[in-house]
Amino acid sequence: MPDTILAVVFETQSDAFKGASALKDLNGQGDLTLYDHAVLTKDESGQVTVVQATDEGPLGAATGLLFGGLVGMLAGPVGMALGMASGAAAGSIADLGVADFDLTILEDVADAMKTGNSVLVADIFEGWQVPVDDTMKTLGGTVHRRLRVDVADAQEERRVAAAKAEWEEVKAEAKQASDDAKVALQAKVDAAEAALKKAGDDAKAKWDTMEADANARIEALEVQIKTASDETKAKYEKRVAEIKADLAVRKEKLGKAVDLAKDALS
Repeated sequence: MPDTILAVVFETQSDAFKGASALKDLNGQGDLTLYDHAVLTKDESGQVTVVQATDEGPLGAATGLLFGGLVGMLAGPVGMALGMASGAAAGSIADLGVADFDLTILEDVADAMKTGNSVLVADIFEGWQVPVDDTMKTLGGTVHRRLRVDVADAQEERRVAAAKAEWEEVKAEAKQASDDAKVALQAKVDAAEAALKKAGDDAKAKWDTMEADANARIEALEVQIKTASDETKAKYEKRVAEIKADLAVRKEKLGKAVDLAKDALS
């Protein structure tokens, strides 16, 4: 089973804090691996603010942008932040490297949160859903979850290839242009070259973030494996193998994009 984004809506902030504490207990018992979490509350004006967030843990700064970007979309005026899982809102999340998250969970939270309610958002791996569901139900929480989705990293290679083709086309046009036209075309050549460099840099940055994220998750799971029962240990070991295999595939795809840009600009 892939990692999960969990959102549990509670009537009160204190109940959400209890939910966060319960997740930590389930983590300690080996029922799940808690990578990161935050509690947000909606006030009388409709403002949603973060009232509790992880300041340490297995993921730490390595995935601050990943989970933090999602939490950031929840925090703010409800009309701006909640329920906006497309357009500019989704674009800003993608820029932060949060493309692994199914953003429809924002809509679920928007529909469920009323004035005074709080939501516990967590990034977890759970071998089975019953422990979380039963625990949160006992505390009065309504559970929403989405599996982390695969990202089409090949699109980064296509983006670089398109930028490279445009750069080469404009360069060829400038080479054949009259002296008067060369000045204007040179600006286009420079812009196309900058776009190609940015596409390559973005692919490299994405890989660096994904690699750090994967390694941090593996480290957290390996801690759980040390004390897990045989049945749970097998599930955690399987998840570690899945993360490693996925990382190898993504490295190949993103590596092609990085190399394509580097070779073109060298």
